[in-house]
Amino acid sequence: MSVPSVAIIILNWNGWQDTLECLESLSKTSYPNYQIIVVDNGSTDGSAEKIEKWSVGKGLPLIVIRAGSNLGFARGNNHGIRYALEKYDPQYILALNNDALVEPDCLKIMIDRLEEDKRAGLVGPLILDYQDKKSWLRPLPKRLNLITYILFATQLYWVFSRYISIDRSEPSYVYELPGCCLLFRTKALVDIGLFDEQTFLGWEEFIVAEKLYRLGWRSLFVPQSRIYHKTGQSTSKLPNREKLRRFLQSERYYQTAIMRYNIFFRAVIRLVRSLIFFFMTLTRCGKAVPK
Repeated sequence: MSVPSVAIIILNWNGWQDTLECLESLSKTSYPNYQIIVVDNGSTDGSAEKIEKWSVGKGLPLIVIRAGSNLGFARGNNHGIRYALEKYDPQYILALNNDALVEPDCLKIMIDRLEEDKRAGLVGPLILDYQDKKSWLRPLPKRLNLITYILFATQLYWVFSRYISIDRSEPSYVYELPGCCLLFRTKALVDIGLFDEQTFLGWEEFIVAEKLYRLGWRSLFVPQSRIYHKTGQSTSKLPNREKLRRFLQSERYYQTAIMRYNIFFRAVIRLVRSLIFFFMTLTRCGKAVPK
């Protein structure tokens, strides 16, 4: 019986050190049939050349393609995905952050689940922090409503995290999976039109989740499969102001074009955010004033 083929898409933007560590972890994978495509998103630090030089003699099925400019998350991944579809016609596609490390059996466990469950269009692993090895990024069991959205997308996230109840002993269906490691059935990814290129950074996994949900595909959390993620490493090189602007643009697109939230819903979110930020500012200013 033939082993299903997998294309692994890794975005790199001025982060060749993280990418090499990610590739080192992939070199130990127990899964035998894969092709790695590193998309260099317009790096200015010689990343593409350094990755190609490192790969010589490694025996990894690896190719580096140059995007020419920073295309962002969605367009950058799609650049590699379209290349993979044309050149390799893989049965599965893994979008993996360059600041993530995979355990040797990670890929095999996820693919086995997809092979067993034809309703699943997407699977994701248990994500552990790179430093302390604790689980911190969890899938979302259900679609966001007004209350859970407020808790999730404001400074009240620590409250929201207490309401996430996910069984970590067995695979389970969820609504959304964290975007640092997404293994797609190729048909499901093509069905939703790949990643939505109206976003540059942020909310991609929520857009994917909603599109899969509407087409009847299931998303599956597989805690037996594990990766280690460097928190915020892939976005840390962007200036904070630019990063916030991009995230808010993506959120606005998600709210209006994907979910079609009404004006009241969106106004409540903005109001709560403003009030929380205002009181946080007052508290900080109060602490800074000597008594």
